[in-house]
Amino acid sequence: MQLTGLRDELRRLAASVPGDEEVPTLLFGIATRLSAMRFQLRGIVASLGETDAEEAEDEASQLRSAIECVLVDLLEPAIANLEQAAEARRPAAEI
Repeated sequence: MQLTGLRDELRRLAASVPGDEEVPTLLFGIATRLSAMRFQLRGIVASLGETDAEEAEDEASQLRSAIECVLVDLLEPAIANLEQAAEARRPAAEI
């Protein structure tokens, strides 16, 4: 799913306030889609190959660095936070 699709999904969810029982499922669904994006980004990083010390400033290295920053600083914490929030909102009977 592209970022635009995720943005549209978040807007749709914000417009329709879900019941408490739906929230964990919705949060896990969003976390799953973000995990798919993480997988795609890791694939891009892998396709760029290894960084050579002499090529540390080349375009591939800069792209690799930018993607790694997004993964570590934004995407991975967002996934973890959504999963934790979903888990915390699950009814005790489901745990």
